[in-house]
Amino acid sequence: MTPERFTQLADSYGGELQRWPVSLQSDARDCRAEHPGLRAVLKEAAQLDQALEGWTPPTFAGLEAQLLQQHLPNRHKGLIDRIADWLIPLSGTHYTSWWRPAAVACLPLLLGLATGAQFVNQGQRLFVNSGMNPVRESALNSAADSALELSLEEELYFISLSDYAENL
Repeated sequence: MTPERFTQLADSYGGELQRWPVSLQSDARDCRAEHPGLRAVLKEAAQLDQALEGWTPPTFAGLEAQLLQQHLPNRHKGLIDRIADWLIPLSGTHYTSWWRPAAVACLPLLLGLATGAQFVNQGQRLFVNSGMNPVRESALNSAADSALELSLEEELYFISLSDYAENL
């Protein structure tokens, strides 16, 4: 054991070698015997030990009760907390009476939007029904796919025209 390590251990474990870990005590005795200056280090650590043992912490009567009864400052909620409070209101707030029915009423709308978003690419083609042979008509439609692709707006326009034409 080096004198520097002995000094570190004396600072950590105190001036009495009996308080040190058992595995280090024999090495510490040997080091102290080799270096007589280390006795002063042990004496200084023993004085600190005595000073600390004689010290008693002050008592604060009622401090625990006072701290427990103290009101904490208001916590400022962050953006995510405010959004979560708006989406999932606590009971007793002024808008909980209409919030849940409104959310339930919006579920079919959201389901329709999700379903429609999945089938956008599948429903954007309008094929001409010519009344020809079905085999030839399917070949015509597959050949004319790129020429007859319509946007959703154009398809809705044609559907609205067909609705007016039926009443005539």
